[in-house]
Amino acid sequence: ILLINDSYNASPSSMKAAFTKTDEVWQAHGGRGHKIALLGDMLELGKASAGMHAELAKNLLDAGFDKIYLAGNLMANLRDNLPSGIMAGYAPNSAMLLPMVNGAFADGDVVLIKGSHGSKIYEIADALLKQGKNNNGEKIKNAV
Repeated sequence: ILLINDSYNASPSSMKAAFTKTDEVWQAHGGRGHKIALLGDMLELGKASAGMHAELAKNLLDAGFDKIYLAGNLMANLRDNLPSGIMAGYAPNSAMLLPMVNGAFADGDVVLIKGSHGSKIYEIADALLKQGKNNNGEKIKNAV
């Protein structure tokens, strides 16, 4: 399992760039697993924030993500704009999302973790890397 930990900052443009990079990493590793995104709120975007979160749906679908996990009140706007088949989990905060993703990945998966630092989505990356393996025994390592 390759983990792309980009959990320090987030904006619509940096999210789109991360989706593209995840696809490139996935293809470079043979494209044999799933492309998975764990996304936390993009903070400090002002009044248009809800719409900016919702608009990420098209970018995720265009990049071919298989599963999406979301954390945060603003990410509810994205959740409401994604097809049910791609939505793998949602929680109001990253701490509540962690149990949903523990053991959810398989060998060959490429997992993007992205969100503003204040969303604390980095806590999921830290927990997964500290474990070194998911509940199914597959190794987790940093891709970039």
